[in-house]
Amino acid sequence: MDLLTPRQPAHFLEGNAPALPGDRLLRARADQAVMLLAGAALSLTLATVVGDPGPDAFFEIAPGLLGFALVANALIGMGMERYRSGFARTLLTASALGFAGIGFAYAGLGEAWRIVVGCFAPSLLCIAGAVLLGEERRLERRHA
Repeated sequence: MDLLTPRQPAHFLEGNAPALPGDRLLRARADQAVMLLAGAALSLTLATVVGDPGPDAFFEIAPGLLGFALVANALIGMGMERYRSGFARTLLTASALGFAGIGFAYAGLGEAWRIVVGCFAPSLLCIAGAVLLGEERRLERRHA
């Protein structure tokens, strides 16, 4: 095989090579933004542990466990580029629903700031990350 014959296009784990050269950079930036959002959501769950004891032990433990079980696995899934979009979006959406469910369950029982910062803010950040991953996927399909 000499250098002048055209070669087959490179295949990446996440599918075919991007249609436009800037798409790879766009994907990388979207992934970085989602990782920052998910990391912030995971960090904010610590608000349920800070301060006075909550209504019960479940309120203090559940958001952190949910974050580590789902959000951390979504970040791992994003690192495994093949499963970046669907797997990570599913876990981020499930964690957002779980955070919101815990927040609504304890809405009148705990301190309001702890519920907003520890449950509802991570829920919104996870939804934003899932939507951003979905937009990235739609962009890929548009250029394909």
